[in-house]
Amino acid sequence: MRPPPPPGVQIDLDWFDISQLDTIKSPKILCELRNAGKIGFVDYMRAICFLRATPTPLDLDSIKVLYPEASDPIISPAAVLGLLKSPPSALRLEQGTASVRTYKISDTMLVKAGSFREARTMLFIKEHTNIPVPTIHLVFVTGEREKEETYIVMEYISGGDLQHQWENLAKSERSAVVSQLKQYLHELRTITPPSQTPGPIDGGRCRGHWFSELDGGPFESHAQLVAWWNERLEKTFSRNRDPERDSEVKESDLLRADHPLVFTHGDLLPRNLILCFGTLWIVDWELAGWYPWYLEYVSIADDCGNPEYPTPMDWASAVLPGLPNFDREYAALKRVRSEIVLVPFGKHPC
Repeated sequence: MRPPPPPGVQIDLDWFDISQLDTIKSPKILCELRNAGKIGFVDYMRAICFLRATPTPLDLDSIKVLYPEASDPIISPAAVLGLLKSPPSALRLEQGTASVRTYKISDTMLVKAGSFREARTMLFIKEHTNIPVPTIHLVFVTGEREKEETYIVMEYISGGDLQHQWENLAKSERSAVVSQLKQYLHELRTITPPSQTPGPIDGGRCRGHWFSELDGGPFESHAQLVAWWNERLEKTFSRNRDPERDSEVKESDLLRADHPLVFTHGDLLPRNLILCFGTLWIVDWELAGWYPWYLEYVSIADDCGNPEYPTPMDWASAVLPGLPNFDREYAALKRVRSEIVLVPFGKHPC
């Protein structure tokens, strides 16, 4: 690799060895390489996430084990942090979200920089269903409260995600995948909710594609959540009102709280489904919680992936017919989302 340019000299991107992105320690340089078309989006995200995930020297007293509580884990937090100091393989990187980093640290384990909420959710699913979910080995936090980082050490599932496998599956294999997924959704819906309060299993703000980071709850009831959505839905009708035709919001346009709250994954997309020797595993439970029945449907219907890794064109058409039809709710939430996403920035669609 060629040496870096001297200080004060204009940056020549050809100085950098793009075959070893983990040796580039400047986010600015990585951004310029990406903008110049010298590296792709996925490689850029992996390099950025590696920079953010590489632990700085830590006082071991700052490490706190959250799980397991009553027994010694199969690997220590110090050992995990040591493994992360060497360039890891970015095994499953949530495209477009630099805050999600998942690295394989052995043949049987991987580490995700995530939240204890996701780990608790996976433990909850293990306890209440037969859905294949990776086993949680260790959860720990490092750093001070304001700069706290949570690491989840879990079972590594071999195989590949459906984002990449779907198009190569035979018709019978696709049918088997859809059948398993339908059974998993049935199991989720048979879990009795502890209350009629929507949101994550441990309470707090609702997170996901259909909520605002600024005011997505917490909601005290299902009715309060629906009222929050409907308030934004009515704004979209008011803003786009055409005086020459009836564009007033109708009762039939509004969402209702007459559907039950059920346990919902919230991001049940091909990239979060791993097919291993014919068995379908579900990962990435960070958006899961108690939500209206239709939210899983609309999330599947709405997903298109990203430009570099688009969701397979026939994925939704293969999965949705096996679910109750919620096209009306999907149409409403698509309008709501324009208000949720754009209003914090002071913009509206034309």
